[in-house]
Amino acid sequence: MGRVSFHLPSSMVLSDLRLTWRGRERLNAKEVALRFRLRSLFSETIEIESLTVENPSLWLRRYPDGTVDLFRFLSQRPLRKGPSRRKILIHTFSLQGGEVELLDGWVEEAPYPIRLSSFSMKTENILLPPRDHESPVTLQGLLGGGDFPIFASLKLTGWVNPEKMDFHFDVALRNLYLPVLNPYLHASIPMGIESGKMALDGEVRVEAESLRGVGLIHVRELSLRPSTSTALLETVFGISQEKVVAFLADADGELLFPVRVSGHLKDPKFELGELLTHTIRQSLARTLQKGVGEMVKTSSEAFGVADVGQRAKKVFKELEKTLRLDWFPSEILPERSSQ
Repeated sequence: MGRVSFHLPSSMVLSDLRLTWRGRERLNAKEVALRFRLRSLFSETIEIESLTVENPSLWLRRYPDGTVDLFRFLSQRPLRKGPSRRKILIHTFSLQGGEVELLDGWVEEAPYPIRLSSFSMKTENILLPPRDHESPVTLQGLLGGGDFPIFASLKLTGWVNPEKMDFHFDVALRNLYLPVLNPYLHASIPMGIESGKMALDGEVRVEAESLRGVGLIHVRELSLRPSTSTALLETVFGISQEKVVAFLADADGELLFPVRVSGHLKDPKFELGELLTHTIRQSLARTLQKGVGEMVKTSSEAFGVADVGQRAKKVFKELEKTLRLDWFPSEILPERSSQ
């Protein structure tokens, strides 16, 4: 911590805050400003009018098993619940100008850097120790990774129950530059994605440690890299590469398909990143099957696409009615880093 300054009678500023773990800096913030109600310091509940964190930076690492280092550390040290303590009520908590960097070891080209920049978050009515209530939360930022400083924008709006750890968020992802996903899709698209953008609208909810999510994905200008393989049987999600290329050319590289995810957070086999990847693969395979008109048997067995039927069509129509369709209001043009 660099310095602490008080502005009497009811505010305090912490400057140049730094947190290290295992000899490495993991968190810093240019400034943390608190405004509190002076009289509450002598009552059962200390009331903080606002807590604002300026320009915070957080560094994380995900291991091949899907766990994140800092979260793994925190899960091994649960909060102690002692006898009655004084309560703290934070009326407004906000982060401004933040940045989060995750070194992802889950992909073959590990560690793969993913960044969330220009990050801001706001929430209200946080009580410590946590209580059973819903605090509204808004979060937004720009995503970057690999050689691309910016490749998408993200916004989450919803609520969090701090005591039960339940939450519900509406998710809006815009202008995701698809080539950055090549490290995650290598097994399904071995030749790689040459170009394309993706938008997603949906919602995700966790209640009693059960996760449910539904969304609609819109892909534009999708094209594949020319294959460098001499194998004639190279496929995309199990479909003949030649047929996929022909289908994308006929559709002007545009796809529209629904996705659903579900799972239990306490299930030892549950891994959100793997679940999302598999679900998107499955939905995309179904869409390509419909467009191409044929899928090889191995893909049908792997993704269960043979039994799409009317249920998928019904879900798709429901999503079209309920989710927003203004997906590309502005362009974010990714540029390769000069570094």
